[in-house]
Formats: sequence, C-alpha cells, structure tokens
Amino acid sequence: MESDMRAVLFRLDTTHSASASPRAAICTAAALCLSATIASAGPDRPAGAPKSAERTVRAVDLGIRLLPQPLDVAPGITFLGSGPSPEEIVALIPHNRNAADTTNVDQIWVGGALGLNLSGAGLVAGVWDSGTVRDTHQELAGRVTIVDAPSLSTHATHVAGTIGAAGVNAAARGMAGGISIRSRTFANDLSEMNTDGNLINLSNHSYGPIDGWTLELDWGIGQVDTWFADRALYDTESPNFGRYTFNARTLDIRLNSFPHLVSCWSSGNERGEQFLNVRGDNKYVAFFSTPPIGGTSVGSGYYLVDNTGDTSAPPADGNAGTGFDCISGTQVAKNCITVGSINDVTVDPYGAITAAAGSSWGPVDDGRVKPDLVGNGAGVTSCSAAGNASYASLSGTSMSSPNVCGTAALLIEHYKNLNAAALPRSATIKALLIHTAFDGGNAGPDYKFGWGLPDAAKAATFLSDSESETPELNHLFEAAYSGSTQDYVFSYAGPGAIKATLVWTDPQPAATPAGTLDNPQKVLVNDLDLVIIGPPSDTTYWPWTLDPNNPNAPAVRSARNEVDNVEQVVISAPAAGTYTVRVTHTGAGFNQNYSLLVSNVSAGVAPVLAPPANDTTACGAPYVSPAPSLSQGTPVITWSLDAGPPLATIDPGSGVVSWTDPVPSATPYDITITATNAQGTDTATWQLTVAPGDFTGDGLLTDLDVPDFVDHLIDISATRPCAADVNLDMSIDALDVQAFVSGM
Repeated sequence: MESDMRAVLFRLDTTHSASASPRAAICTAAALCLSATIASAGPDRPAGAPKSAERTVRAVDLGIRLLPQPLDVAPGITFLGSGPSPEEIVALIPHNRNAADTTNVDQIWVGGALGLNLSGAGLVAGVWDSGTVRDTHQELAGRVTIVDAPSLSTHATHVAGTIGAAGVNAAARGMAGGISIRSRTFANDLSEMNTDGNLINLSNHSYGPIDGWTLELDWGIGQVDTWFADRALYDTESPNFGRYTFNARTLDIRLNSFPHLVSCWSSGNERGEQFLNVRGDNKYVAFFSTPPIGGTSVGSGYYLVDNTGDTSAPPADGNAGTGFDCISGTQVAKNCITVGSINDVTVDPYGAITAAAGSSWGPVDDGRVKPDLVGNGAGVTSCSAAGNASYASLSGTSMSSPNVCGTAALLIEHYKNLNAAALPRSATIKALLIHTAFDGGNAGPDYKFGWGLPDAAKAATFLSDSESETPELNHLFEAAYSGSTQDYVFSYAGPGAIKATLVWTDPQPAATPAGTLDNPQKVLVNDLDLVIIGPPSDTTYWPWTLDPNNPNAPAVRSARNEVDNVEQVVISAPAAGTYTVRVTHTGAGFNQNYSLLVSNVSAGVAPVLAPPANDTTACGAPYVSPAPSLSQGTPVITWSLDAGPPLATIDPGSGVVSWTDPVPSATPYDITITATNAQGTDTATWQLTVAPGDFTGDGLLTDLDVPDFVDHLIDISATRPCAADVNLDMSIDALDVQAFVSGM
C-alpha cells in the first residue's frame, strides 16, 4: 500500500560561519525520512492543481522549536518559536507519450523512424526521490532494484516510469523502456552517489529545497503563508536562490569522480510563488534574526506577522517578482543537467515552446546559464504507486527532469553501439543534448529555457555521422587539454550556420558563503575558451554570453565567456572558406578533458603530395622551386623543409623552396618537404641538380655556357666564381678548362 508520507531531509548548512571547516560545512542534523502531512490533492500534484497546495512539512521536523502556544508579543506580531535560520536549513521536497514526442525520442525507439531501435537496455538509472519506486508495477516489473527501506511513493514511481516505463499503457510509455532502475530515498543522496557512481549510468533527482514563499510548512496554526528566508535581512528574495551551496559543490565533486555519470536535476517550481493570504487575516510567517518591533523580549526566531509597514510581505519569488533567479540548492552545480519545464510539443518540426507555470528560471548568482535544458513537465502521464496497473497525470519540473534523463539514456546506448560498448563522457552527452537542442526562446541560450529543448532524433543523427569512419558535416572530439591551444580546421561551402559547442566537467571551487544576496563570486575553475577564426580576414567569432543584470536580454556574441563550462559559437551566415575552431584558455595552465561538437562543416583531408619532378638550376643563380602540388588535402596548415642544400629555406604557407646562392655539386641535392594539417602529414622528395659550369641551368655543358665560363676564368672575382670551378677543387685553373671541354 502506498504511503501517504512525504520524505523530507533536514540538514543544517553552516557555510555562513567563517569558522566552519569545509568538511563540516554541511552538518547532517537529521538524515531521517520525516513525516509530512499531505494536502488533499494527494502526495503528488495532479495536472492543474495549485502548486502551493501540494503538501506540507512540519516545522518541528526541521529543527525549529515551536512554543506550546503562539505568543502574541505586540499588535500584529506573534512569536511561534526559535531555531536555525532558513539559510541554515536544507529541507528537501519533491519538486508520457507526449513527453517522448516532445523530445523526439519516439523516432529512435524500437520501430522508430530512424531505425535505431533504442530502448536503454543494459543501462541503469539511479532514481533518488522522496520514497521508493513500486517495483511490481506492470510497466517496471523485473527492472527495479530497491536499495533503501521500501516506502512506496507515487512521485518516485511516476519519475521512474517517465524514465523507463515499458509501454504496457502506450500513453505512459517512458523514454527508455528497457532501462533498469536503482531506487533510493533522497535522505543521503550525495553520499550514496559516491557509493553507487560505478553502478549507474544516469541519475535523476526530482526534488529540491524549500526557499522563498511556500505553503508547505506546518506551524501548528493551520495553513499559512511562509516566507522561508530571514525577513530582517532580506525583503525582496531569498539569498539561497542562485547560491553555489556546499551541496552544489559536493555534486560537482561527485561528477568529477564519475566522469561518465549523467546527472539530471529538476530546476524547481518556485517562479511566481507569492503571498496568497491563505489565512484570510493578511498574516504570514517568517524568520527574523533581528526581532520585529515588539518581539525584542523573545529574540530571534519565527514570527507570524502582519503584511503591513515594516513587516510587509516580500514580492513573488523570482528576482523581486520578475520571474528570474529562483533556482536554488544542489541544482546550481556546474556539471549536472538542470532541467526546467515546458508544455508538451507534439508537432514536427518544432515550432515554439512555452514555459510551464512555475518552472524556475535562472540566472544563478555567478551569471551561469541555468536551467541547462527544458523538458515536458505539464500533464505527464506515468505510473502511480497506488497499484500495479495504476497511472497518474502530474506536472512540474519533477516530470521534465526524467523526460530529459530518459532521453539521455538512449543517446548513451547509441554511443555505445557505435563505439564497441565504450561509455561516453557525461560532458559528451550534455554537449550532444545542448548542441542539437531546439532553441525556443531568445536566440542562443537564455535564463528561461537554457539551451533549449532536446531533440533526440537530431542528436542521434549527429552521433551517427560524427562516429562514422568519414564524418560528413558533424564532428565529435573527446579530447584532453594540457595548456596549449588546440586547433581544428574545417572547410565550409554552405548553406546554413556553423555551430561549435564545448563542454567540460569543471572542478569544484569553494562554496559561496551564505549571508550575501546575489553574490557574484565566480565558480568556474578551469576557464577554457572557444572561438572560431575564419573569413573574412581571419575574423574571430565569439561564444554566446548573457548579462545576469539584465536577465531578459538576448544573448550576445562579442566577447569570451568567463563563467560557464558550456560554450557555444554560432556563425549565422558564414562565407565559404576555411575555419579554425580553437580551444584555448585564460589564466594559469591546467589539464582538462573536454568534449567538442562541430556541425555543418567538412573536416580537412590529410594531405597527399603529388610527386614533384626533379629540377635543375644554374649554379650561382637564385633558385625558387615550383609550388608543390596536392592530389588531396584541405586545408594545409604548414609546410616544412626536412632535407635540402645548406642555407635553403621554405615558405611555411606555400611550400615553395628558395636558395639564394646555389653551390654546384657533383651529385644532385635531395630536397624533402612535408605538408601538415590537422588530419595528418605527407612528404615528398625531389632532386635538384646544380652542375659545375652550367650557367644556363639546363643541366648540360653546351656552347651556350662558354661565354659565361670564359668570363669567370678571366675574372675570378666575378659574382659567381664558383661556377668556373668545374672540377670542384676549390681553384680556377687550366684543369677546369680541361674538365669543361671534356664535359661538353
């Protein structure tokens, strides 16, 4: 029987304290599944139900010490109890045929239009949630491992079904109907990811912390609006929104430890949450580190106050009511995929996408793009824990995250099929989803839809081409950077845009300290840079960047990106020619693996040199070789001279060999040149004859050479005295005349 209890994790975050050590930055005050009273809508929010009526959590279960009876301390001010401030508490709460069609997964399924027949078989997704998955459900039976103590949850079962329901009910078919599920509760999620990192290929986390406005806290006085932040310090938004917390840092550590683990997190449903006056008396609950007027006698703590004057209610969540800056918690991490929610899209090709109600938007405090992607989170039909054949239609980013997670699973499977079962880097899958996503908002990334809506069919097609022996227009590089600029050279003949996307799993910095609103402290550690250089006149094309101080403004392409570990360069209307995709860095050198995707260009072909003809030149006259001939190879980057006469040189751009003052030799000179580009090298050798006494450069001693020979015999200080030294004995005398005549 399904439990009617919501799992809640309470942690005490001490990062606000200057004396707190990194190890103690999160103190697990209670890693317990605490009971929560579920609102009448049930444990998960049906489509169309008000989000704020979703559930309630007892304040006492968060370490808050409530008085036996509320204490009125002044007109309009009632003291409820003391305890840690909201900045110190991490209280986690849970935040499909159409879902599959939205990300075009149906085209790569078994029987899909692309003929790839992908199901996720052989892969494992870890599902951390408020409870455990109903492992006997007809859509999941035989593919679920329950790791923690069973506590059936419709939310967890619905999430697991969105990822991997078999499709017994076609309307509830998951993204990857053959995948296995490893089910855990979220009480110890980050430590368990360290344990399970080598046992799973993906993880899904459809939950997040309570921040800002909520109806989900039970103060023992009936349902009441709560502003879950320090109202004495912040009257516009919770400082936890956008902050790079200790949990976000820990997730980045985990994903560096397991570089093949793709981790998806719901962005949250906080946008637009506001004071609703549900009590009808114009009051709300908030924490005051400095007591409001009249509360001095009882000190800091949680108060029920009037929405008026000095205690007026803050504006709606989302950057003082604009809708931006309302993502908080672990999902602020750099290396995960944070997923926002849109309404389903079932029309091919895509037309427009619309944000689902409440889906949390970025930016995060350092200005990075969040969410990373969006998925279907409105009215998603999937499994329910009520019975083995039960289903439910739910909404929220809890549903969009598994939509993207299951989509990613199929791309991992496709990569393995193309690479002898080798696993891709998580950065590769993230880059693939971003590079081929449908851009539904402003051009480029934005803080509403991130990089857009994944298109599984387009991503799979890119992968098929890039992993073939002779990629045509799509190219994937899983490379290692070690401090030196790396160039990839391509040719472009049109039509369409050129696009390059760079993604890397960045190391973790220190967590951003609590106590500052919108602290812009940079969290990027290894600052790779991506540019493209090409016509006209070696123009530098820059990546997309956003302005967190103007979050609704479109992205621009005018400078390097110094905050994101995802960079993308798009040349919308390129001219035909040669383009160099360059990966470099800013700051001190470092080692960093990265994944680079480039599309709509042709890779250069390794050069093949046509054998040059042997050549002759007049002794003493400047020599310039013919330009070397390529039977294939575009573009050539450099030419080098590997062997040749002393003091001969080569033009590295053209391959032409020059020799200012050729010295005669009894035997021909060997000249060897090498052509090099990003795809390979080739060498060619020819012989250059510089015959003594050959003043015409035809390789023979004839009557035509006699006048110059005589001139040099008479005047050994002439410009080319060596030319008369026919016997090469370093002197000019009668013996040279004899040698010249005998050579004719």
